[in-house]
Amino acid sequence: MREYYLLYPTTMNPCTLERRFYEEARKAWLCPGCGSPRCHIQGLEVLIQEDKPDNAALNGITGTSLGLAKKNCITRFGDKILSKYFELGKVYGPNGVMLEEWVVFVGKHQVIVRGTEHVKLRQCPACGRNIYFGVGQRYLYPAPPQDVLVMDGSNGLLVVADELLPPLELCTWPKVKCVKLPVLDVPLDGLVDLKSVY
Repeated sequence: MREYYLLYPTTMNPCTLERRFYEEARKAWLCPGCGSPRCHIQGLEVLIQEDKPDNAALNGITGTSLGLAKKNCITRFGDKILSKYFELGKVYGPNGVMLEEWVVFVGKHQVIVRGTEHVKLRQCPACGRNIYFGVGQRYLYPAPPQDVLVMDGSNGLLVVADELLPPLELCTWPKVKCVKLPVLDVPLDGLVDLKSVY
């Protein structure tokens, strides 16, 4: 049976979109309610306030579900996996200079990583997306589709099938943890009907 692992940044320093860029993005392609992309985006680009992201291989962007990744780490997935599972784009700093070492990413498959404590679920009033929060034991329910190997857990989190881990050389990804995610038959948060992968 396939196993899944959660890759997440240990940094507490997510990035922030430049204010005018954020306002324009909310009009054009980011949901004004939850900050998630409204659809898959071609030519994805972001302008952040920071000169560069924290030195974690994965990071998030405050107020959105977008992830940031060090290019030399995420490209270890290989071209085939990257094109199948990700929309990748350019990252610019506050002076408009492209940050060559970084990419912004949106997964083509989104997943809700469940929790056991302080669980909250709401629906975005603008786009209808399920917004989930939970801490404690992390797990998946129900099992993801067998043909999906990489999922975006939002804000720089990735869920990856076990067969993809060896070539990633995760020991070289700075400030990223990797933990096994159990796949449960019954959700511990009681939300049996919540769709988790979309």
